[in-house]
Amino acid sequence: MKLNEINYIKNRPGLYTIVADDKGGITAQSIIDDSRIKITNNVELGKLSTMTVCTASGDIMLEDVFKEMSRHITIHAKENDQFLKEYFKSLIPDYDTKLFYPSHMRKIISWFNIIKDRVDFDSSTNTTTTSTNTNRY
Repeated sequence: MKLNEINYIKNRPGLYTIVADDKGGITAQSIIDDSRIKITNNVELGKLSTMTVCTASGDIMLEDVFKEMSRHITIHAKENDQFLKEYFKSLIPDYDTKLFYPSHMRKIISWFNIIKDRVDFDSSTNTTTTSTNTNRY
């Protein structure tokens, strides 16, 4: 599976792939349990491959964060805030502390734990370095 095939749906847990798109909405399939849901066109949907993390030196792609996470020990998203901040400081030393909150860190960790065995981060290449449709953390 490629990162650009994986989507999040706002206010829904888990990650999804799009299996059908018609004028009534989108059919998404959970990558955890293969269940399908129909979502309307007014629901916020985003690709993980377009997401970025804010740093002091500019935004970095979420894919690059995932690659770095794959080289470290896996942690649980329910760790305390201080532990999460230290963990992300080891991954992204200059992450923006004013814009990148522990809630964002928890979401990224939970997403990584879902996809870590499904995506080969070492062989994936980032083709979306600049995007006008980028979601920031």
